[in-house]
Amino acid sequence: MQRCPNCRARLSGDGDSHCRRCGMELTRLLEAEQAAQQRVVAALGRLEVGDVSGAIAALEQARSLYREPFSALLLDFARSL
Repeated sequence: MQRCPNCRARLSGDGDSHCRRCGMELTRLLEAEQAAQQRVVAALGRLEVGDVSGAIAALEQARSLYREPFSALLLDFARSL
């Protein structure tokens, strides 16, 4: 996450758990983003071994946690296999 979802201020890269501008608590959002990234990595591993249905499930979980363009593209790719 590069910007605060509340006020759109740029987030500092120092791992601060609050927005510097509006003070919004970001810990849970950052945890969800990290969990989604882990699901995408798991999906790539499943694709590597040919488990397309497992990859699709992992990518759907990732998309439910945090929406980003890469996981959407990867999900479209996996569904096309």
